[in-house]
Amino acid sequence: MAVEIRLLPGEGMVSQDRDIVSGAPVFVGTRTPISTLFDYLVEGHSLMEYYDDFPGVTPAHTRAVLDLAREIVTRESFPSRDALPHRTR
Repeated sequence: MAVEIRLLPGEGMVSQDRDIVSGAPVFVGTRTPISTLFDYLVEGHSLMEYYDDFPGVTPAHTRAVLDLAREIVTRESFPSRDALPHRTR
C-alpha cells in the first residue's frame, strides 16, 4: 500500500512506500530517493548532471524539494523580540 507524503510547496512531488526503496522518500513516479539530489549537490555536481543520471526526475521535482528545504531551514526557531510580551517592572 502506497503512502503519499504531500509537501508544500510542491505538493505531491514526494512519495514514500515501504515496498519502494525500503521506504525511503522518493520523487513521485520514480524510484529515485530524494537523498540522491542532496548527495549530488554536496559533491559539486550540477542539476544538469543530475537530470542526465536520473532521467525520471524533472526540474519540477527538484524545485519542489529545494523550495521545501529552504522553507524548513529559514523558518524562525524562536519568536522575534517584537512578538514577546513586554515586561514591566
